Amino acid sequence: MEKGNLHRMEELLERYFEGETSAAEEKQIRAFFASGQVPEHWAVYIPLFAYFDEEIERNATEQNEKPDWEMEVMLFGMECGMQNAEMTMVIGEEKAKLFATAHEDKGVTGNESDGYSKVAHRDMDIHNNEVGRNIGQNNIAVSENEMTDIIYQEIQSPMTRFIWLHE
Repeated sequence: MEKGNLHRMEELLERYFEGETSAAEEKQIRAFFASGQVPEHWAVYIPLFAYFDEEIERNATEQNEKPDWEMEVMLFGMECGMQNAEMTMVIGEEKAKLFATAHEDKGVTGNESDGYSKVAHRDMDIHNNEVGRNIGQNNIAVSENEMTDIIYQEIQSPMTRFIWLHE
């Protein structure tokens, strides 16, 4: 991959992890990680984005049964949980927390388009990130596929520790 494209992808990933990418940009990121041309230092993210593609495909028929926001919230919860669990497994809980929360105090005035305050969204994100890190810490020896299943089951559980604003 050319340096310019890698730089663009680096910018997209940075914006992605700060929650600033559009759905179209996230589709580009998923396509990049499915391309087989991922630099070694980003290889840890391949299963994460592969899982999102699989989940989107698997839930395509269910999407007609669920409101759009419910599907988006579930996928975002899956994303946060997986990112934090994987980071915890790779770099440890303390560094994962620093990385995951570094952007959370940016732009917290006003409301999001769903009507909830940006502070409420931040608090939900911080909580859900911590849930993901705890799951990662408690399951440090499992494979990436097993971790995905653990996170998915937690999100689907009626007693989930993840929280949503849209309930």
